[in-house]
Formats: sequence, structure tokens, C-alpha cells
Amino acid sequence: MVVDGCFLYRSDADQDGALDLTSGRRVAIGRSGSSTLVLDRDDVSRTAVVIEVGGQQVTFHCHQSFGSLTVSRDDGSPAATLRAGETLAVAHGTWELTLRAGRRIALVATVDLARPHVSATRSPGALTIGSWRIRDVLRPTEKTEWQLIAVLAALADSAARSGTLRPRQSLQLMVDAWFDHQFAPGGALTNRLDAALLELGVRGRPGVDKVPLLAEAFRNSGVLSDAEIGQVRAELARRADRNLPAAGRRLLLLG
Repeated sequence: MVVDGCFLYRSDADQDGALDLTSGRRVAIGRSGSSTLVLDRDDVSRTAVVIEVGGQQVTFHCHQSFGSLTVSRDDGSPAATLRAGETLAVAHGTWELTLRAGRRIALVATVDLARPHVSATRSPGALTIGSWRIRDVLRPTEKTEWQLIAVLAALADSAARSGTLRPRQSLQLMVDAWFDHQFAPGGALTNRLDAALLELGVRGRPGVDKVPLLAEAFRNSGVLSDAEIGQVRAELARRADRNLPAAGRRLLLLG
């Protein structure tokens, strides 16, 4: 899938401009003369940042020796601050970049990519580019179980925002409801979260709750329609009625 987008930038030397972004493009930023965008400053690494545009995600690689690369959402909230050797993969959308060389801001930029299109009308079981099959989510196999965990993480994150449980607690309760307590707690759930984050191109960070990270990645991906997410929620409510006590259903805001 070809992705149209743009890269807008301004350096501290009042160097500004724009680059077209398409799927498969690699943008290198640094002091090297072979870089896509050359920053002619001694404190900028020869290759400070590499941006790789994929069909459904964009990956930021930080190679700045002294300094950092901060990736923020379009509302200004930071997604991650990367040091040399670190990488962040995110879904398409609008992302703000700040490259620091030491304490100095060497570059500010905006990566603006259209999110993958998901068809509003799909025949049952048909797979549109960038989307999931709802039947694989509702009846997951070992290979597609991570997709269900991603959807439940989004539902758990929403429930936690409105209720009293933390996102991880909400997710564990939803998993208990869905699998009738046959899903091993603790490490097994963590492994499923890690697998889902990896599949969606998001790297977990120490000390950061993985459930909201996964929820955001899923919401940004556009892989299921609102109606399909509603189907998952309805099935969750049905299973919760059968497998959870009334107190558990109330904690999940399922009635």
C-alpha cells in the first residue's frame, strides 16, 4: 500500500523545508553529506536519525551520540524519548520530532502520514489491507490470540478511565471472563501483551504500563471498525454474564 505523507522540518540554523513520504522511503538525518537531510553542525552525529516508512507504521531510529530524539503525539504529549541505539515504531498519524544535540535543540519536525484505510463495508471474513478479520478475533487461534488481547486492552483502558480499576486489573478481569479463568495469570498475560505490542510495532518501556500502550496502538491502527469492536464488547459482556460474579461485571462497567 502506497502511503502519501510529508516531513516538515526546521533546524536551529533556520534551515527549513519539506520532504514527500511514501511507503518504503528511508530518510536519514545527520552531519554526513550523504544524508537525506544534512545538519552541518559538529555536535550532530553523522547519522543522527533514520526514519523508515512502512505500509502501516513508521519507525524512528535514534543514533545521536550526545542528545536524544523525542517523539510526541500531535497533541504534544510525548510518546518516547530515544537515546542512541533505541528505536520506536508507531502507527501512521501525525508525530512531532525534537532532536537534541547535547542540550541544544538541533531540529524540530513533523511527520504527517495518513492512517491505513479500512473499508466501511466488507463481506464476512474478507480481509482488507490494514484490517483484521473479526472472526479471527472472536474465535482466536494460538496465532491470532494476540489480536483479541489488543482489543481487550483497548476496552480495559476505556473501562479503567471511567471506573476504579487500573488498566492491567481491568484487562485481567476481561481475560478471566473471556477464557473462563482458564488463561494463566501473571507472566502468561505479560507474554501476550508483549506479543501484541511487537505485532503492532510498539516497543514497551520499563516502568510503563503496557495496557494503555497497546490500547493506543490498537486504536491508532484502524484495523477494526467501531461496529466490529462493538461485536467484541457484546461477546465479552455475554461471557462475563456467564463467567464473572455481578461485582466483577460492575467493575468492568458491563452491567
